[in-house]
Amino acid sequence: MKLAAEEKLCLQELYLHHGVATDQLRRIPAVLNAITGAFNRMTGQETDAPTLHRYMVNRRKNKDWPCLGDK
Repeated sequence: MKLAAEEKLCLQELYLHHGVATDQLRRIPAVLNAITGAFNRMTGQETDAPTLHRYMVNRRKNKDWPCLGDK
């Protein structure tokens, strides 16, 4: 999955707003679905939750994803 810079920024802001770590999103599907729904409404895309989650996890593994706070 490839996102334009503004789409990536939108997803990052949604992620930070909800404050649930990428590792935990699979365990809290309501939050993942909320992020996915808001992202799709804001960007006009029709991306499913598992694809969006995989994108976030891959970006995190590449150290290209925001941290939620202190470790």
